[in-house]
Amino acid sequence: MQRILSTYRYVNQKLTPGILAEIAKAGFSAVEVFCTARHFYYRDPQAVREVGAALGEYRLALHSLHAPAERDGSPTRDGGIPISISDTERIRRLDAVDEIKRALEVAETVPFMYFVQHLGYGRQSSDPRKFDAAFT
Repeated sequence: MQRILSTYRYVNQKLTPGILAEIAKAGFSAVEVFCTARHFYYRDPQAVREVGAALGEYRLALHSLHAPAERDGSPTRDGGIPISISDTERIRRLDAVDEIKRALEVAETVPFMYFVQHLGYGRQSSDPRKFDAAFT
């Protein structure tokens, strides 16, 4: 059995080589990295390289990358604007897709097997239009 830990457990901290060392020491062989500006700033090439190097050093695989759920251009902000590929407003949906593409660029430096993408956020009510929008 493969032991995989989501870094969401550390979402309120910057993802550092020290955290990855702890995860490896606990016996995990892979991680799911959660994309948020305050935790893992996927837009910063230096942060991506640093995490990639630490994963290699501690022999951890990047099993999956969890798509950003909010748009935030700064790692110092407390919260961001929720993004969703199921937004019924086309411009917001396209903005979400652009942000997700930025997160997918991590694979150019650190390959991963899976990309976790939620169709909505929070406690959104069920709406067939949102479901259709997600598949558009």
